[in-house]
Amino acid sequence: MRITRIETFKFWVDWCNWLFVRVDTDEGVSGWGEGSLHGALESVETAIREMAFPPLWMRAFGRSGAPVSPPR
Repeated sequence: MRITRIETFKFWVDWCNWLFVRVDTDEGVSGWGEGSLHGALESVETAIREMAFPPLWMRAFGRSGAPVSPPR
């Protein structure tokens, strides 16, 4: 099972802001999460988007720097 899409949804309701995250997989399974942080909604959304799909060098070499096999 591989993650194929990550979407964020932002809502502002009165005194609170909410960030919901939907994660979809190649097998049709979807999941929801909540990543709200009062006053830092944009920062949390950016972190989720940047960590969702690693940069090209990480995909090629892995976090340790050792080569890894290409994605299927």
